[in-house]
Amino acid sequence: MRISLKIALRYLFSKKSINIINIIAGISTLGVTIATASLIIILSVFNGLEQIIVSRFNAFNPEIKVSLNEGKFFNVNDSSIQKIQEIDNVKNLSFVLEDFAAIKYSKATQPFPIKGVDQNYLAVCRVDSMLIDGEFKLHNAKGENMAVVGYEVAQQLSIGLGFVSPLILYVPKRSYKVSSDPSHAFNNEYLYPSAIFGIDETADNRVLIPLEMAQELFEAKGQASNIEISLKNTTISKQTQNKIKAILGPKFSVKNRIEQNSFFKILNSERLMIYLILGFVLLIAAFNIVATLTMLIMDKKKDFLSFKSIGLSDLQIKMIFLLNGWITSILGAVLGLILGGLITYIQIKYSIVAFGEGFDLPAYPVDLEILDFVKVFFLVLIIGFLTSLLPTRRFSKNYLDKINS
Repeated sequence: MRISLKIALRYLFSKKSINIINIIAGISTLGVTIATASLIIILSVFNGLEQIIVSRFNAFNPEIKVSLNEGKFFNVNDSSIQKIQEIDNVKNLSFVLEDFAAIKYSKATQPFPIKGVDQNYLAVCRVDSMLIDGEFKLHNAKGENMAVVGYEVAQQLSIGLGFVSPLILYVPKRSYKVSSDPSHAFNNEYLYPSAIFGIDETADNRVLIPLEMAQELFEAKGQASNIEISLKNTTISKQTQNKIKAILGPKFSVKNRIEQNSFFKILNSERLMIYLILGFVLLIAAFNIVATLTMLIMDKKKDFLSFKSIGLSDLQIKMIFLLNGWITSILGAVLGLILGGLITYIQIKYSIVAFGEGFDLPAYPVDLEILDFVKVFFLVLIIGFLTSLLPTRRFSKNYLDKINS
């Protein structure tokens, strides 16, 4: 192996002559370098975008969410629910009541989801970090109820902070009996918006109000539809999730962040697809190595008898060319990792590539992850080995077998 490596390096880096084989070898290295750098850059851009999107979702989605499998509401004083607070890893717990209500603002009226939240809500979900305007307040200085409005609701109803008109929430009464006055058919509440938040289209079509108001509006006193939970240690979230399931039983659904939103599964699928597609591009670039090795084998046929005369085995001779191709791919991988990492670092440091107008991000977000470098490097190693193996096997059949016979 050692002598095979020395000869392979001599063939690859010999300064005595520069011919077409050296040029093609350089092109092969350049192709692997560019493909590797592209893979690192695109994965880094994906990492940056993923961090921003996930941070937005995490601001609205709790680490664990408990809801009923059947029915709308449950009693917050249920003994099994109280046991959740006794779990060591549970940091904060917030009761939430969600349902639909018709919202009237000025002359516009539309139905939207209403989310009643208690005083622990901001300890579980950081919606206040995603405010577009205003201050997150569910009560003003006088103790009056206020609403935090999603951006989609604000846009569709033309809601602005500090306007004279209040929001009016309408919900059909459960116990309504037909009468001549249809206004008696609805529970209604008046309140003013204190802030507007923007996360994504799914979250932004909601209005957050105090839990007590929601319970009165939906005639669900002492009840909730969900429990949202934050954890002390997220690394053992699965164990905590299983403990909660064991306490509550099949009546309740207990979901972590990934299970709450299919977008997380989509992110992982997209990452895998990007990796496979760019890996295929890398494979195409690495096939230049096949041409390089084929030409090198044909050019060095005269050396085979010399190798045999100094006692090299067939395996050692084949390893010369296999190592030659593999070193080419490794060299391209190392240069590509350095180049891709450098370009990504420059983007992180100086924000060279900017978003267009209309985006709230100044530049393309990128993030370097060591695991991406490791994955890409080993991918290039495998592809380089396989592409080097093909011409080496043909060389054994076409040349070594003839010499041995």
